[in-house]
Formats: sequence, C-alpha cells, structure tokens
Amino acid sequence: MSTAHLFIQASKAKNCKDLLPWAAAVRNHFWYAAREANGSEIKMKAVWFQILHHVVNEHEWVLNVDGSIGKCGHGPLPDHEGTAWLQKGSPSHLALKKIVEDKRLMRNITYFINFRHTGFLESFHSHLLMYAPKRHSYSYVGYKARILLAAIDFNQHASREQVTGDDGKPRFIARYSKLSKQYYPAAVLKPKEYTYITDLQKSVFQMRLDVEGHLSQHVSMAEDHPGRNFKRINMCPSPDIAKLVKAHLSRFEQSKSSRESGNSST
Repeated sequence: MSTAHLFIQASKAKNCKDLLPWAAAVRNHFWYAAREANGSEIKMKAVWFQILHHVVNEHEWVLNVDGSIGKCGHGPLPDHEGTAWLQKGSPSHLALKKIVEDKRLMRNITYFINFRHTGFLESFHSHLLMYAPKRHSYSYVGYKARILLAAIDFNQHASREQVTGDDGKPRFIARYSKLSKQYYPAAVLKPKEYTYITDLQKSVFQMRLDVEGHLSQHVSMAEDHPGRNFKRINMCPSPDIAKLVKAHLSRFEQSKSSRESGNSST
C-alpha cells in the first residue's frame, strides 16, 4: 500500500479526522525533502522528519537525525490562517508519525534521494488512453498508429505555458481529488494548437505519390510486425492436434469411469 493510501486510511480512524487536511502539505513536503537531499539519504530523512514538528506548530527543535540544528525551512509565520495545527501526542499526530517513520518507506527512501519520479510517464499513459481506450480492440497496425499519434500530441504540448489573467497573475482552477477528498489548485494551460496535423496530412499524400500502384494493392508485412513470428495472440507455436484430442479423450474417459464407479458404490 502506498504512503498516500496509508495517510487516507489513517485519517479515517477514530479521533484522526483533523489529519486529512494535511494530506497535500505532507505530500508536497516529501518531494521537497527529495529535492533538498542532493543524493544524501540521511539529509532526506532529516528534512522529511521535519513535518512531524511543523504540523504541531513547532518550527525549531534540538537536533535533526543528521546532527544539524532542527529548524523548518520556511520563513516566519506571523498569522496562520491555513490548516489547523495538530496537538502534539494526539492520535492524529501519532498516526502521522507512524506513516512518516514507516519501515517500508525508510527502506525505499534511497530511491527518491535524486528527486526523480514517474509522474511524467504516468501522465503520458493517461494521455494514451484518449487515443487507444482499453475497452476497444485494435489491429497491430492500428494500435501502433494510435500510439504514435498520442506521442506526437503529448510531445508537442508538453511545454505549454500557463494562462495569465488580466492582472498578469497565473490562472488556476479548483479540482477535486477522490483520494484525499479535497480540492486543489490546478494550473490553467494555454489551449492546444494542432499545427502538426497539416504536416502529417502533407506527408501522407506525398507518400501516396511516391508509391507506385493502386490503393488496393498488396502491402508486405512490416519487418517488426509480430505476425512474422507468431500468428496467434498467445505468441507461442500451436501444439499437435492429435495429441490434444488424445489427451482430451483420455480425461473424458477417466471422468466417465469415476462417475460410473461412484454410482455403482451407492
């Protein structure tokens, strides 16, 4: 189970409802700790454990796990109007402590010290479902074409800028997370511009002009087509039909014999 699911599950426990509003802050602090680690596991743990002090309005303490003076990385907080502070030692605080110090997380924390995650890849996989939904089936050629179109679309619009309002400030919209059951601000990006479609159309017509013959002519299977190796979806050679029939009849006779012996005994 992921840390996020552990957090949501803990917030549903008795006397822990005040933990849920801290979900986004805890998640953001984790990636902040990964960024500040600079490849050091001890440094990341020191920054990660800071959240246990911050949520109880404790921003300076004696020592970090790396031996440095304990202090939050943010500036002064004169007026706190955000999420309500937790009570130190309360059920919510102890539940958060259990999650932060989770043994499985501590074993895997070394994989995050270089501040790398699969968010960009997961975003592409989500985008791919727009072109090739899993509820439909496709031929190999059709599926490959859809993947390529999805990749072109994703790469062309991956660096879209954020829309700004009349006041020059970046625009956001409120979106709801089913996992944390909270709203969060999402950046409003500039609309997509499918300018590459015209180039693709030109390339298609140019290829047709360069290829001799009529439209219904036979086209050889591509070199990388899976059908060149296996013609079945299981990607393995078909067995001998005679052996299959013999084994099937053998099992049928055994089953029939068992039923007859059972009837005779009764």
